[in-house]
Amino acid sequence: MPGNPQCRRGHATFDHTADVGLEAWGATSGEALAEAGLGLQGIMLHAGSVRSSDARMFRVSADDAAALVVAWLSELLYAFETDGWLSASLDVAVNDQCRLSATARGETFDERRHVLGVGVKAVSYHDLEVRGDADAVRIRVILDV
Repeated sequence: MPGNPQCRRGHATFDHTADVGLEAWGATSGEALAEAGLGLQGIMLHAGSVRSSDARMFRVSADDAAALVVAWLSELLYAFETDGWLSASLDVAVNDQCRLSATARGETFDERRHVLGVGVKAVSYHDLEVRGDADAVRIRVILDV
């Protein structure tokens, strides 16, 4: 996995022409999807700590594991765009690779403490990858900015 080989979960961006690539990894699909969500937020939010003052539940389903990545990140993007929702932590449970339930601890955007980063317009299927084995799950997704 990218970054520190001792780190079992994490996320990082990678260069992509005119867009932003996001890679996330974890020991399970749930961990990788949680890291992808935090990575998306790290692109949209430049600075400022997010407090865990509220909780929000998410339930997302899709036709397959790749579509679940797009649906999940799109749901988080929608929550930010409509309600200003920011997550300090994400606990994601995946059922049969096509459904997830997640608890997000966080708060709404506060312009006094949070600084916007790059505006993400959409989550793309272009070059989308979801790979897993007995040790880890890796997600690569392109974000339209």
